[in-house]
Amino acid sequence: MYFEDAFSHEVKQWTLAGILTTSSNVGTSMLGARLTPQVRYDYLHKFGVGTATESGMPLEDSGQLWPVDKWDAQTSYNTMFGQGLSSTIVQTAGVYQTLANGGKRVPPTLVESCKTRDGKTVVPKHGDPVQVVKPETAQQMMSMMETVATQGWFKADLVIPGYRVAGKTGTAEEVDPNTGLYRTDGYVNSFAGVFPADNPQYVAVASIGFSASVNDGSMAARIAFRDAAEATIRTFHIPPSTGEFTPYPIEY
Repeated sequence: MYFEDAFSHEVKQWTLAGILTTSSNVGTSMLGARLTPQVRYDYLHKFGVGTATESGMPLEDSGQLWPVDKWDAQTSYNTMFGQGLSSTIVQTAGVYQTLANGGKRVPPTLVESCKTRDGKTVVPKHGDPVQVVKPETAQQMMSMMETVATQGWFKADLVIPGYRVAGKTGTAEEVDPNTGLYRTDGYVNSFAGVFPADNPQYVAVASIGFSASVNDGSMAARIAFRDAAEATIRTFHIPPSTGEFTPYPIEY
């Protein structure tokens, strides 16, 4: 079995924050392999991957997360960096919401309540909140994602004066429907983030498919996220961030 990072580089002593910032598939796999496949599957499931969100949309896709007994050796590794599974954009937003909310995933909703003809209020059931990780773990992840946003080579695309942002880039190879294999010339790029990072209020996810190149799609996703965040800040009059952020070390 063979996999590599998306770019060539010399041997690096990256921290976990550095692995996230540089999107190192190799580093992610080296660390992820310390957990058993079943433990990783359980966490993915708790974060909502592979399960329909029941937000109220008809025919909602549940994404795909095969049970561990159907994982082969390759799937056991590539699920660590986003292959071998799929998620909807709402599920992806739910993962970031969980981390921004102290590790507690709150099922997304579109309809808060309804009134029947006789005037009774009916609240749709969307599922119960789930404590996925400890609050301190969620805060560490938020700090790592803020390190990504402030230390990555793309950091200039995410600057919103006065507001701290935490987030992560995403690059997925498109699947050829005729062969079921990953294409080498098609990508879906994304950026998902939380703002303000010091007092989380909103999560936004931008996804760009069928771009002219992987770099074009990645930049478009970051700019789309930033534009959406700035529009949200203006519309809902979100107060500016307070305090200074100290990034985690990238190397050790």
